[in-house]
Amino acid sequence: KPNGELKFEDGLAPINLDNRGAGTAQIDSYAVIAVSGDLPEGGFGQQSPTPDIRAVGVNTIPVGPDVCLEEPSFIWEFAITTWERQQHLLPVSHQVSLDIDRDGEEDYVILNRDFSGPTTISDGRQLSWVLNVETGTLGAFFFAEHSTNTGNTVLRVCAEQVGLTEADILATNVDVSVLAQDFYFGGPSDELGPITITPLGEQYFALTEDIPGGESAEIPVIDFGPFPGNTPEFGVMMFTNGDRGGANRGGATEASEALLFSVK
Repeated sequence: KPNGELKFEDGLAPINLDNRGAGTAQIDSYAVIAVSGDLPEGGFGQQSPTPDIRAVGVNTIPVGPDVCLEEPSFIWEFAITTWERQQHLLPVSHQVSLDIDRDGEEDYVILNRDFSGPTTISDGRQLSWVLNVETGTLGAFFFAEHSTNTGNTVLRVCAEQVGLTEADILATNVDVSVLAQDFYFGGPSDELGPITITPLGEQYFALTEDIPGGESAEIPVIDFGPFPGNTPEFGVMMFTNGDRGGANRGGATEASEALLFSVK
């Protein structure tokens, strides 16, 4: 089911998942930091598709030397699911604004834009760009994850791209705002925040595994307790169409591609 409730006992909550499809469900999990209601869609021919955020999740992956730069670091993942699907990510710009020093002004913006550049659309492939607001410089280490015909998008960055290091893990509160913008037509958008998070400070973490077609699995969710200074979390979100590289890219129905499990 696309929604469920987490019931913890001794810091653990089991989630039972059944894969009723023929292919493998490629499951990735994120701590849910924001949810949003369903906005009215733009009408046919109005050129106002109204990108509409359903939920935002985050995950932190500590990495060793030479994964990002020469020193140990971490990868920050921001997962956004929308109420309506996009056939292709190109017309929609998901933007994650980071206020690193929490002075009320954004310092970095993570956004998906075209491989050919942040203001052009001649290639079609989408990168996870990072804008340094102070210097105006842009750079990208990763592709944006979007399987086409899906409402799920994941933007990944290395810590150094947004002015952080390994030392900020479990140490630095950061204020985050999320915008889903109609980049192509210039129509209405949807925005959430600010939300305070900390690298590796996620309260809820699911030990996910990919589930072959016709099989089931019990996914344990761990409650680490709220991290000091963070905005309270809602639970966990699982994408069932995760990217495993090459031709191994998951597919899912619109109802089951993003599963939300909340704490009562």
